Amino acid sequence: MNELFLTILKLQSESYDCSIMQDFILEHSFQNDYTIDIDDCGNIYITKGVSDSYPCIVAHMDTVHSILPDDEYCVIHDDRFAMAYNPKHKQLVGIGGDDKVGIYIALRMMQDLDYCKAAFFVDEEVGCHGSMKANMSFFSDARFVLQCDRKGNSDFVSSIFYADLYSDEFSKDILPIISRYGYSESDGGLTDVYQLHENGIGICVANMSCGYYNPHSDDEMISLEDVDNCMCMVYEIMTNCTKVYKHSRSVYYPTKSYGNYGNWVDSYNDTPVSEKWDGWEYDGKKYTKKYDEYCWDCGVPVHSSKYGLCGQCERYHSGISYKQENKII
Repeated sequence: MNELFLTILKLQSESYDCSIMQDFILEHSFQNDYTIDIDDCGNIYITKGVSDSYPCIVAHMDTVHSILPDDEYCVIHDDRFAMAYNPKHKQLVGIGGDDKVGIYIALRMMQDLDYCKAAFFVDEEVGCHGSMKANMSFFSDARFVLQCDRKGNSDFVSSIFYADLYSDEFSKDILPIISRYGYSESDGGLTDVYQLHENGIGICVANMSCGYYNPHSDDEMISLEDVDNCMCMVYEIMTNCTKVYKHSRSVYYPTKSYGNYGNWVDSYNDTPVSEKWDGWEYDGKKYTKKYDEYCWDCGVPVHSSKYGLCGQCERYHSGISYKQENKII
């Protein structure tokens, strides 16, 4: 296993306490003489090289797993897989591939490219708190933004919550690349690039599968082969897609009540964030608001929630998410 990756996997972080991972990323960046900034939230922004425009990648520094004493957390791996184990209690514990894999790939892009930008956000797992307050000026000279924060090895996320994350032009340019690596375009769930899109970043963004499995559970596992495959794909996109891919914020409104998937009217571009679709009902003449919010795990509308989750998905906090249990992800 790559030494940098193993070091990252051995570090522990959780939502509201990313300090160990923050310190590592900062120290690694200082040693490599990158340009570094950190905001009041604890988000880290890194730039390497000088260019008129930069390929950009982001990751989040928190995991859902509680930080354990050092003698209760051990990374076990061979040449194919990695997991985490508690030697004191003789049981598996979550390794936090979500999103340590994303951090590793981001740092590798910084290392391997002549010029690149990367941002590392706090507290994604509790509602994208870090990226919600991101310094958006950092992305003003970015060409596009990628994120590696999805289970599996084949999803290239083009839309989240009825919003297109990137343009037809970007899709056309990346499709030959992603297909060679076994990926295809798909819908996805809440993550930082969606929040950046909601913030009005104005360029194409995308998320993708990166080789971790059973996320948010004690038996989380990382396929090293799949991580390498994703990393090679990201490198090829970053070196071949040299345009600035502009893209306005877009939201799709349903023509009828929630549940009538697939029947959309034309995209409504540049909608203020406060007016995004979060549960509207159509009576044939006008839209009326039906729900206050929706669950960020399974996407169902909810009238009230805890941590942005519906009642079923609140079980996620005990280690089992609704989507895992029902094999949706």
